Amino acid sequence: MSSLQEIALICFGGITVAVVIATSAVVGCVYWRQGQMMRQTIAKLAVDQIILRLVTVLAVVLAVSILALAGSLTEGSVSLFSAIIGFVLGGLKRPSSTDIGKGADGRTGVG
Repeated sequence: MSSLQEIALICFGGITVAVVIATSAVVGCVYWRQGQMMRQTIAKLAVDQIILRLVTVLAVVLAVSILALAGSLTEGSVSLFSAIIGFVLGGLKRPSSTDIGKGADGRTGVG
């Protein structure tokens, strides 16, 4: 691996860590300030395993990016990652037309 690739990989890793920390801080602040409604929403996301699916997709994107920067991304690894993403996203349920716009408590609107 050349020194330019190593620098790019280190920068990408640093940016990724910074984004994860910033996102965690924002979610924590919103969670703390919004109270019960936000707690219900996060609890629903956890129960529906949407958070786990999101983390899986982001981990695969990160792994593919690192492998691409390192120059070791092969067709086999691309097909494996595609299969993982297809399996994870294929299991998502679409909301029915009556569920669109409803909050975690089943009510529509804010307040």
